[in-house]
Amino acid sequence: MWAYAYFDVLRSKPDTVEPVDVVATAALHPKLTRSDLKWFVERRSELEAWLSAVPDLPLSDVDPAILDDLPGIAGADVQLSLLTKVLHRKRPHLIPMHERRLLDWYRFEIVAKGVAAWPELTRALSADLAANRDTLAGMQKIVGRSHLRLADIAIWMEGA
Repeated sequence: MWAYAYFDVLRSKPDTVEPVDVVATAALHPKLTRSDLKWFVERRSELEAWLSAVPDLPLSDVDPAILDDLPGIAGADVQLSLLTKVLHRKRPHLIPMHERRLLDWYRFEIVAKGVAAWPELTRALSADLAANRDTLAGMQKIVGRSHLRLADIAIWMEGA
């Protein structure tokens, strides 16, 4: 949980994308570039409009299809993994971080690879979160993170 002080603790308003949200991702995404920083400045209004239209609810309680447009928003200019880290800070119960370990965890359940796997990944993760709701709720009482972040940490630690 070494990233906790740099990624999880730093907070900002849930519907705004502030510089701290992008910079905090460096704890988990060490290849933050100047073009990444520029992209978030230039796309801030679009991201904030998207956030205001997306509910702040658990992934297990919504149709994961509401996240299907994230690869298109990222496009070729910013990595989906970086975008989802920034947006996870805004919606920690809803938006998973698109990472290699998470993709590897679900490799036998999803057909697509890389960014194309995003819709299948969010659906598989949503189903697991729903199926493990009680266990995650018990862990949440102790650790104080979202069910989604707890699952992310557990999956990451399994591969470490």
